[in-house]
Amino acid sequence: YRESADAYDRAIALDSTFALAYYRRSIAADWIDAPDIRSSADRAYEFSDRLSARDRGLLNGLRLRRNGKVVEAEQAFRRQLHVFPDDVEALVQFGEVLFHDHHRRGRSMMESLAPFERALELEPANLIALTHLARLYAISDSIDALERTARLIAEVAPESERALELEALHAYATGDTVRQRELRASLVGRPGYHRVYAVLGLDRFGRNAAGALQLVEESDTESPLLESLAPLLLVEQG
Repeated sequence: YRESADAYDRAIALDSTFALAYYRRSIAADWIDAPDIRSSADRAYEFSDRLSARDRGLLNGLRLRRNGKVVEAEQAFRRQLHVFPDDVEALVQFGEVLFHDHHRRGRSMMESLAPFERALELEPANLIALTHLARLYAISDSIDALERTARLIAEVAPESERALELEALHAYATGDTVRQRELRASLVGRPGYHRVYAVLGLDRFGRNAAGALQLVEESDTESPLLESLAPLLLVEQG
């Protein structure tokens, strides 16, 4: 995602009205925790007047979500899917809303399972759908489905920090100590954010604060962010 963000930045430098580049930049920014998540979505919509109705609908849905209007965003993506039922991008973004935003309103993030699974039927290598599905399978203790998804991600994007996050989810969900050791060894020498995502994923979706703390304590890099997670993980364990 960092490489893609750089590429979209270059595209925008060449054409400052390139709406779809801003749209993709917002999505990449979300995955790398960059600060321009909302501003890129706003710019995308600002320059969307010459796009197709399908693309304008996508950009509007993302803009609404980025500005905290999650109910309106859900409605926008439902309308989009009513017109374009097999639109993978709309399915993925609809799933994102249901996964990340509506549990704050008392709804289950498991509602996002159907759109992500449908997106995967249409595009079997969609990394965003795969990542969220693996997290959902971890939350619901669907170990066989988690293993299939984690292995597929390892094939599709073996160098991704997300592949390591999901390998951590699977290794600790199954209690496979050999795979856990292999995972921890594979984190050595990697960029620090790879370990951060593995820690956060294991804690949030694997509900394994002890395992996440182990990954923090074995870090081979100086990382204030990782160190700040240690007391939180200890508190979770009482």
